Amino acid sequence: MLWSTLYMRKIFKMTEYLHATTITIGCSVFVLTGHVRSRVADAEMARQAVRGVGLGMSSDAALVVVGGGLMALYLFVDGLTSTWQDSMFRGYPVNVCDQVLYTTSFSMLLSLVGCIATHQLFPAIAFLQRNPEAIWWILALSAASAVVQLVISWTIKRYGAVVFATIMTTRQFFSILLSCMVFLTPLTIGQWAGTLLVFGAIYYKAAQKCSEHQYLHIADKEEDDPPGPLEGDTEQHKVPLLEGIAVRHNPDERRHTTEPQV
Repeated sequence: MLWSTLYMRKIFKMTEYLHATTITIGCSVFVLTGHVRSRVADAEMARQAVRGVGLGMSSDAALVVVGGGLMALYLFVDGLTSTWQDSMFRGYPVNVCDQVLYTTSFSMLLSLVGCIATHQLFPAIAFLQRNPEAIWWILALSAASAVVQLVISWTIKRYGAVVFATIMTTRQFFSILLSCMVFLTPLTIGQWAGTLLVFGAIYYKAAQKCSEHQYLHIADKEEDDPPGPLEGDTEQHKVPLLEGIAVRHNPDERRHTTEPQV
């Protein structure tokens, strides 16, 4: 939403800003007030004494600094990417398949450069030679990722970058919450408060949309239904005489009255 306001000059309602802010605060409170690290990560940290990358910090402090920096970079680039895609859909005749093709092509190129730079390309090839059955799992994950990219691009084109960002933020929150439920990880009071904030914002948005939909449905029905006859006017009919004037003729009476035609 911030990128859409700064880059695309979009103006949102105050309720939309409050809705996005509430979900963001709820997710942040959930992550910061409880334990969300996996057991595998805890075991890896216990096995390896990670030093502070030359800063003389403890392992936890180093992870907070490095992880916080990477998360900030991810949020910056991810918000810019979806906003940029929305701008391209609105300004250029680009369809969803073209968008996915260009995005995945550059992603493949960057991944290849990263594998070569970190000397992981040939070990990965050797791993596939030793375990050829892993190729099928890689193909399945690649196909699922391609379908997800199509859905993401379609969502951005159909509903915009702000709706997509809200969906992704809510999805990540539900993923963490479901993981805590499956692995029986107890939630702290702060995490329950964050959960209530997120669910409250989602419920309010859904109720608001439902109310707007019912209002539009009633308005459309009133426009489609013709107005009924007035009381005591069942035997009268109108004959157009001039533009804006109608003659009301009553068969039982020998008089005519003129009135403005509405």
